[in-house]
Amino acid sequence: GGRNRHVYYHCSRQVDYYCTQPYLREQDLVNQVLNIINNLKYEDLKIGSKLKYKMHEYDLMTKEHGSRVRTNEELFYAYSDYLMRLGDNKEKAEFLTALDLPLVLHDRKIHYSPEEYKQAEPTVVEQ
Repeated sequence: GGRNRHVYYHCSRQVDYYCTQPYLREQDLVNQVLNIINNLKYEDLKIGSKLKYKMHEYDLMTKEHGSRVRTNEELFYAYSDYLMRLGDNKEKAEFLTALDLPLVLHDRKIHYSPEEYKQAEPTVVEQ
């Protein structure tokens, strides 16, 4: 049989040594982040030149001969999905840092902004 890969994230306890936040499966984390990204308005995002270049590389790599040209918006969402599901941890971290989203993790749920869940303290996660 094949191998199953299970990765869990948890609080690093850098802020609060006695933090009781539960572990979070990587797949759940990825799905929640993608859900947030997919609900963002593309025109409101500040996409830097490095991210634009990475999206262009992805477009060249995945473009099918004779297919229509994808809009920047379509390309962004396709690249986001590809990267968050198949990219390595460094690429994912760089991508999320470039988007500069105010994400807060609390009780296995990612909140889009600190205002959405005011009691939640930002939690540093480790693998």
